[in-house]
Amino acid sequence: MTFSGYDQDELNTLLEYYLSGVSILIVSVLGLSGNIVSGLVFKCRHRDTNQTFTDLLVWLAVIDSVFLVLVLLLFSLPQLSSHYSDWILPHIVPTVLPCTSVAMTASLYTVIALCVERYLSVTGHRQSNMGAFLGYILPVSIFSTFYNFPKFFEFSTQFMETERGYLPYIHPTKFRQNQQYSLYVLGLNLIFMGLIPFTILLILNVLITRKLKTNSILIERPDSSLSVLLYSIVILQIACH
Repeated sequence: MTFSGYDQDELNTLLEYYLSGVSILIVSVLGLSGNIVSGLVFKCRHRDTNQTFTDLLVWLAVIDSVFLVLVLLLFSLPQLSSHYSDWILPHIVPTVLPCTSVAMTASLYTVIALCVERYLSVTGHRQSNMGAFLGYILPVSIFSTFYNFPKFFEFSTQFMETERGYLPYIHPTKFRQNQQYSLYVLGLNLIFMGLIPFTILLILNVLITRKLKTNSILIERPDSSLSVLLYSIVILQIACH
C-alpha cells in the first residue's frame, strides 16, 4: 500500500484520470471558449487595423480550436470513458493522431505568417494586406498536410477475438516500427518544428521591434496594440512547444 491507501497501480490510474482526463477536458473547454470569444472580437475589428492580420488571428483561433478538439478525442475522453477507449479510440487514432500533428504544424506556421504580415505592414511593403487565405493559410495548410502525410501510415486498426467479441486495438505498422523512419521524423521535427520556425520568429520580431523604435513617434495606438498582441502570441507559442 502507498499514499492514502492506494497501491501503485491504483494511484497511477487515478493520476492519469485527473491529469490526462479531467485537466485536458477543462483546458480544452476553456481554450475553445477563449478562441470563440477572441474570434468574434477579431471579426469586429476596427477599420484602421490591418485586415489580413486580423483575419490571420481568426484563422489561428480556428486552427487552435481544431487542435484542442483532436487532443480531447485522443487523450481526455479515453480516460473518462472505458467504452470510448475500448471501442472507439482504436478506430480513430490512425487518422486523428496525424491530423493533430497537421493542426499543430499549421498553428506554428500561422504564427510565422502573422509575423511576416506584421513585418510587411510596419515596413509599408506593397505585399502587405493582400489577403489571409490565399497568401498565407492555403500555403500553410498544404505544407502542414504534406509534411505530416507519412504519419497517416504509422498505425492501423486491428481486431482480436475476446469474450466480448472482436475487440479493436491500435497496431503500429512496419513503417512506424522502422528505426530509420523514427530517426528521420525526429530529425525533421528538430529542423521544421524547432530550429527553422523559431529562428524565423526571433529574427522577424527583432526586425519589427527595431522598425517600431525607429518610427516610435509615428506609431498609432492600434498599431502598438497589435505589436503587443503579436509578441504575446509568439511567447505563448514558444512556451507551448
